[in-house]
Amino acid sequence: IMSYKNYCVVSKEVLHNRNISLEAKGIYALMMSVGKDNFNVKELYDLSKEEINVIDNAINELEKLGYVTLEK
Repeated sequence: IMSYKNYCVVSKEVLHNRNISLEAKGIYALMMSVGKDNFNVKELYDLSKEEINVIDNAINELEKLGYVTLEK
């Protein structure tokens, strides 16, 4: 991921993967735009109008596919 002041570059690997829902792709892109390796999921809640369960489901989908790692 390359992150700049007003934009970031996201790998096409995730965006073109047909096994990932559009919701999860959008959440992944949002996560990459935050520009740091570790952050609290609450930051995603604050950046989105989606319901918390939609974001949580997308993150779980990405975790199952190995694109994110959750720490508790």
